[in-house]
Amino acid sequence: MTAIMLVGALASNAYAQTIVSGSIPFDPDNLNGVKSAANLTIYAIGPGGAEIKVNPDAYGNFSMILPGNGTYSFRVEPYKLDYLNKTTNASYSIFYPDGTANVFIRVVPDQGLKNVTIPAMKVAYPTISGTIPFDPANYNNVTSITDLTIYAINESGFSVKANPNPDGTFSMSLVGSGEYSFRVIPSRLDYVDKSTNMAYSIQYPDAANNKFTVNIPDEGIKNLTIKTWKIEVEEPTATPTAIPAGTPTPTPAPGFMAALAMLGAAVATMKKL
Repeated sequence: MTAIMLVGALASNAYAQTIVSGSIPFDPDNLNGVKSAANLTIYAIGPGGAEIKVNPDAYGNFSMILPGNGTYSFRVEPYKLDYLNKTTNASYSIFYPDGTANVFIRVVPDQGLKNVTIPAMKVAYPTISGTIPFDPANYNNVTSITDLTIYAINESGFSVKANPNPDGTFSMSLVGSGEYSFRVIPSRLDYVDKSTNMAYSIQYPDAANNKFTVNIPDEGIKNLTIKTWKIEVEEPTATPTAIPAGTPTPTPAPGFMAALAMLGAAVATMKKL
Protein backbone atom coordinates (compact mmCIF):
# COMPACT_ATOMS: atom_id res chain seq x y z
CA MET A 1 0.00 0.00 0.00
CA THR A 2 1.41 3.38 -0.93
CA ALA A 3 2.07 6.06 1.64
CA ILE A 4 -0.72 8.39 2.70
CA MET A 5 -0.11 12.07 2.06
CA LEU A 6 -1.67 14.95 3.96
CA VAL A 7 -2.47 17.99 1.83
CA GLY A 8 -2.86 21.25 3.73
CA ALA A 9 -2.56 22.01 7.40
CA LEU A 10 -4.14 19.31 9.57
CA ALA A 11 -4.13 19.79 13.33
CA SER A 12 -4.98 16.33 14.68
CA ASN A 13 -3.98 14.13 17.55
CA ALA A 14 -3.21 10.46 17.23
CA TYR A 15 -6.17 9.49 19.37
CA ALA A 16 -8.52 11.44 17.02
CA GLN A 17 -7.46 9.59 13.87
CA THR A 18 -9.78 7.13 12.18
CA ILE A 19 -9.28 4.67 9.31
CA VAL A 20 -11.37 4.23 6.15
CA SER A 21 -10.69 1.20 3.96
CA GLY A 22 -12.32 -0.41 0.99
CA SER A 23 -11.94 -0.85 -2.76
CA ILE A 24 -12.44 0.90 -6.07
CA PRO A 25 -13.62 -0.89 -9.25
CA PHE A 26 -11.11 -0.79 -12.08
CA ASP A 27 -10.72 -2.25 -15.57
CA PRO A 28 -7.22 -1.92 -17.09
CA ASP A 29 -8.57 -2.35 -20.64
CA ASN A 30 -9.26 1.38 -21.02
CA LEU A 31 -8.31 3.75 -23.81
CA ASN A 32 -6.58 6.23 -21.48
CA GLY A 33 -3.41 4.26 -20.82
CA VAL A 34 -4.25 3.74 -17.12
CA LYS A 35 -3.09 0.15 -16.75
CA SER A 36 -3.25 -0.34 -12.97
CA ALA A 37 -5.59 0.69 -10.17
CA ALA A 38 -2.45 1.93 -8.43
CA ASN A 39 -2.37 4.77 -10.97
CA LEU A 40 -5.64 6.12 -9.57
CA THR A 41 -5.62 8.62 -6.71
CA ILE A 42 -8.41 8.68 -4.11
CA TYR A 43 -8.94 11.92 -2.19
CA ALA A 44 -10.94 12.38 1.02
CA ILE A 45 -11.97 15.98 1.68
CA GLY A 46 -12.93 16.51 5.30
CA PRO A 47 -14.25 19.28 7.53
CA GLY A 48 -12.47 22.52 6.79
CA GLY A 49 -11.50 21.46 3.27
CA ALA A 50 -8.33 19.54 4.16
CA GLU A 51 -7.50 16.69 1.75
CA ILE A 52 -6.00 13.30 2.38
CA LYS A 53 -5.01 11.23 -0.62
CA VAL A 54 -3.92 7.66 -1.24
CA ASN A 55 -3.24 5.37 -4.18
CA PRO A 56 -4.94 1.98 -4.06
CA ASP A 57 -2.95 -1.17 -4.64
CA ALA A 58 -2.94 -2.95 -8.00
CA TYR A 59 -6.14 -4.80 -7.03
CA GLY A 60 -8.05 -1.63 -6.16
CA ASN A 61 -7.86 -2.01 -2.37
CA PHE A 62 -7.12 1.08 -0.27
CA SER A 63 -6.80 2.23 3.33
CA MET A 64 -6.43 5.80 4.49
CA ILE A 65 -5.99 7.46 7.89
CA LEU A 66 -8.27 10.44 8.38
CA PRO A 67 -7.68 13.15 11.03
CA GLY A 68 -10.96 12.40 12.80
CA ASN A 69 -14.63 11.67 12.42
CA GLY A 70 -17.04 13.77 10.41
CA THR A 71 -18.46 14.10 6.90
CA TYR A 72 -16.02 13.40 4.08
CA SER A 73 -16.40 13.86 0.34
CA PHE A 74 -14.40 11.51 -1.89
CA ARG A 75 -13.06 12.12 -5.37
CA VAL A 76 -10.83 10.20 -7.78
CA GLU A 77 -8.25 11.25 -10.35
CA PRO A 78 -8.60 10.55 -13.17
CA TYR A 79 -12.36 10.63 -12.70
CA LYS A 80 -13.25 9.33 -16.20
CA LEU A 81 -11.96 6.33 -18.15
CA ASP A 82 -13.07 5.43 -21.68
CA TYR A 83 -13.64 1.95 -23.08
CA LEU A 84 -14.66 0.10 -26.22
CA ASN A 85 -16.61 -3.16 -26.10
CA LYS A 86 -14.70 -5.30 -28.58
CA THR A 87 -17.64 -7.65 -29.05
CA THR A 88 -20.32 -5.07 -29.86
CA ASN A 89 -18.00 -2.18 -30.84
CA ALA A 90 -19.99 0.02 -28.43
CA SER A 91 -18.14 2.80 -26.65
CA TYR A 92 -18.72 3.73 -23.01
CA SER A 93 -17.10 5.54 -20.09
CA ILE A 94 -16.65 4.83 -16.40
CA PHE A 95 -17.12 7.88 -14.16
CA TYR A 96 -15.72 8.07 -10.64
CA PRO A 97 -16.67 10.82 -8.17
CA ASP A 98 -15.03 14.13 -9.10
CA GLY A 99 -15.98 16.01 -5.92
CA THR A 100 -18.00 18.70 -7.68
CA ALA A 101 -20.66 17.48 -10.11
CA ASN A 102 -20.29 13.81 -9.21
CA VAL A 103 -20.24 13.55 -5.44
CA PHE A 104 -19.71 10.62 -3.07
CA ILE A 105 -20.11 11.48 0.64
CA ARG A 106 -19.71 9.32 3.73
CA VAL A 107 -20.12 10.15 7.42
CA VAL A 108 -17.10 8.63 9.17
CA PRO A 109 -17.58 7.67 12.85
CA ASP A 110 -14.84 7.46 15.49
CA GLN A 111 -14.31 3.77 14.78
CA GLY A 112 -13.81 4.42 11.06
CA LEU A 113 -15.35 2.59 8.10
CA LYS A 114 -14.57 -0.71 6.40
CA ASN A 115 -15.60 -2.17 3.05
CA VAL A 116 -16.26 1.22 1.46
CA THR A 117 -16.69 0.84 -2.31
CA ILE A 118 -15.92 3.93 -4.36
CA PRO A 119 -18.76 4.11 -6.92
CA ALA A 120 -18.11 3.84 -10.64
CA MET A 121 -20.90 4.78 -13.04
CA LYS A 122 -21.04 3.33 -16.54
CA VAL A 123 -22.28 5.63 -19.30
CA ALA A 124 -22.70 4.12 -22.75
CA TYR A 125 -22.62 6.10 -25.99
CA PRO A 126 -24.85 4.05 -28.30
CA THR A 127 -25.27 5.02 -31.93
CA ILE A 128 -28.63 4.74 -33.64
CA SER A 129 -29.19 4.94 -37.37
CA GLY A 130 -32.10 4.46 -39.71
CA THR A 131 -34.50 6.30 -41.99
CA ILE A 132 -37.38 8.78 -41.83
CA PRO A 133 -40.20 8.87 -44.43
CA PHE A 134 -40.65 12.12 -46.36
CA ASP A 135 -42.59 13.45 -49.36
CA PRO A 136 -41.47 16.88 -50.70
CA ALA A 137 -44.88 17.53 -52.33
CA ASN A 138 -46.28 19.14 -49.19
CA TYR A 139 -48.01 22.48 -48.66
CA ASN A 140 -45.66 23.60 -45.92
CA ASN A 141 -42.68 24.73 -48.00
CA VAL A 142 -40.58 21.89 -46.62
CA THR A 143 -38.88 20.99 -49.87
CA SER A 144 -35.97 18.94 -48.52
CA ILE A 145 -35.86 16.17 -45.97
CA THR A 146 -32.80 17.85 -44.51
CA ASP A 147 -35.16 20.57 -43.20
CA LEU A 148 -36.56 18.06 -40.69
CA THR A 149 -34.94 17.80 -37.26
CA ILE A 150 -35.05 14.55 -35.29
CA TYR A 151 -34.74 14.68 -31.50
CA ALA A 152 -33.96 11.70 -29.23
CA ILE A 153 -34.83 12.46 -25.59
CA ASN A 154 -33.94 10.18 -22.67
CA GLU A 155 -35.87 9.75 -19.43
CA SER A 156 -33.89 12.47 -17.63
CA GLY A 157 -34.67 15.01 -20.36
CA PHE A 158 -31.29 15.04 -22.10
CA SER A 159 -31.76 15.30 -25.87
CA VAL A 160 -29.66 14.83 -28.97
CA LYS A 161 -30.72 16.13 -32.37
CA ALA A 162 -29.81 15.41 -35.99
CA ASN A 163 -30.95 16.38 -39.47
CA PRO A 164 -31.49 13.55 -41.95
CA ASN A 165 -29.29 13.12 -44.99
CA PRO A 166 -30.76 13.91 -48.45
CA ASP A 167 -31.49 10.20 -48.93
CA GLY A 168 -33.57 10.05 -45.74
CA THR A 169 -31.01 8.22 -43.60
CA PHE A 170 -29.82 9.54 -40.25
CA SER A 171 -27.35 8.68 -37.51
CA MET A 172 -27.17 9.91 -33.89
CA SER A 173 -24.74 9.27 -31.04
CA LEU A 174 -26.57 9.19 -27.71
CA VAL A 175 -25.39 9.64 -24.14
CA GLY A 176 -26.55 6.62 -22.17
CA SER A 177 -28.65 3.60 -23.07
CA GLY A 178 -32.27 3.16 -21.99
CA GLU A 179 -35.65 4.38 -23.16
CA TYR A 180 -35.71 7.32 -25.57
CA SER A 181 -38.67 9.21 -26.96
CA PHE A 182 -38.40 10.71 -30.43
CA ARG A 183 -39.71 14.00 -31.74
CA VAL A 184 -39.58 15.55 -35.20
CA ILE A 185 -39.84 19.24 -36.07
CA PRO A 186 -41.90 20.17 -38.00
CA SER A 187 -44.19 17.44 -36.64
CA ARG A 188 -46.86 17.59 -39.35
CA LEU A 189 -46.85 18.04 -43.14
CA ASP A 190 -49.99 18.57 -45.27
CA TYR A 191 -50.75 17.01 -48.65
CA VAL A 192 -53.43 16.47 -51.31
CA ASP A 193 -53.91 13.13 -53.01
CA LYS A 194 -53.99 14.21 -56.65
CA SER A 195 -55.88 11.11 -57.74
CA THR A 196 -58.79 11.69 -55.33
CA ASN A 197 -58.30 15.39 -54.50
CA MET A 198 -58.56 14.39 -50.84
CA ALA A 199 -56.45 16.19 -48.29
CA TYR A 200 -54.38 14.41 -45.68
CA SER A 201 -51.48 15.04 -43.34
CA ILE A 202 -48.43 13.06 -42.35
CA GLN A 203 -47.86 13.25 -38.62
CA TYR A 204 -44.40 12.69 -37.13
CA PRO A 205 -43.77 11.99 -33.43
CA ASP A 206 -44.35 15.05 -31.26
CA ALA A 207 -44.31 16.01 -27.60
CA ALA A 208 -48.08 15.63 -27.16
CA ASN A 209 -50.27 12.78 -28.41
CA ASN A 210 -48.11 11.05 -31.00
CA LYS A 211 -45.52 9.16 -29.04
CA PHE A 212 -42.67 7.07 -30.42
CA THR A 213 -40.39 5.50 -27.81
CA VAL A 214 -37.59 2.99 -28.24
CA ASN A 215 -35.43 1.15 -25.72
CA ILE A 216 -31.82 1.71 -26.83
CA PRO A 217 -29.22 -0.90 -25.74
CA ASP A 218 -25.55 -0.11 -25.13
CA GLU A 219 -24.65 -1.30 -28.62
CA GLY A 220 -27.22 0.99 -30.27
CA ILE A 221 -29.73 0.22 -33.02
CA LYS A 222 -29.49 0.05 -36.79
CA ASN A 223 -32.29 0.29 -39.37
CA LEU A 224 -34.63 2.25 -37.09
CA THR A 225 -37.57 3.81 -38.99
CA ILE A 226 -39.12 6.91 -37.45
CA LYS A 227 -42.83 6.28 -37.08
CA THR A 228 -45.42 8.35 -38.98
CA TRP A 229 -49.21 8.51 -38.98
CA LYS A 230 -51.49 9.38 -41.94
CA ILE A 231 -54.35 11.69 -40.94
CA GLU A 232 -57.29 12.37 -43.27
CA VAL A 233 -58.39 16.04 -43.29
CA GLU A 234 -61.25 17.86 -44.98
CA GLU A 235 -59.28 20.26 -47.14
CA PRO A 236 -55.66 21.00 -47.99
CA THR A 237 -53.67 23.65 -46.21
CA ALA A 238 -52.94 26.17 -48.96
CA THR A 239 -50.97 28.58 -46.77
CA PRO A 240 -47.41 27.47 -46.12
CA THR A 241 -46.70 26.74 -42.49
CA ALA A 242 -43.56 28.17 -40.93
CA ILE A 243 -41.09 25.61 -39.67
CA PRO A 244 -40.69 25.88 -35.88
CA ALA A 245 -37.18 26.85 -34.89
CA GLY A 246 -35.17 24.12 -33.21
CA THR A 247 -33.54 24.81 -29.88
CA PRO A 248 -29.84 24.20 -29.17
CA THR A 249 -29.06 20.67 -28.13
CA PRO A 250 -29.24 20.46 -24.34
CA THR A 251 -26.30 18.98 -22.46
CA PRO A 252 -26.35 16.64 -19.50
CA ALA A 253 -27.07 18.21 -16.15
CA PRO A 254 -24.49 17.72 -13.39
CA GLY A 255 -25.03 14.97 -10.90
CA PHE A 256 -23.03 11.77 -10.46
CA MET A 257 -25.78 9.78 -8.83
CA ALA A 258 -28.70 11.32 -10.74
CA ALA A 259 -27.51 12.59 -14.12
CA LEU A 260 -28.92 10.72 -17.01
CA ALA A 261 -30.97 9.44 -14.15
CA MET A 262 -27.64 8.21 -14.53
CA LEU A 263 -26.29 8.78 -16.61
CA GLY A 264 -25.17 11.92 -17.65
CA ALA A 265 -22.24 12.97 -17.03
CA ALA A 266 -21.68 16.48 -16.56
CA VAL A 267 -21.51 19.50 -18.83
CA ALA A 268 -23.44 22.63 -19.73
CA THR A 269 -27.23 23.16 -19.63
CA MET A 270 -30.05 20.96 -20.75
CA LYS A 271 -33.41 21.75 -22.09
CA LYS A 272 -36.30 19.33 -21.82
CA LEU A 273 -38.41 19.26 -24.98
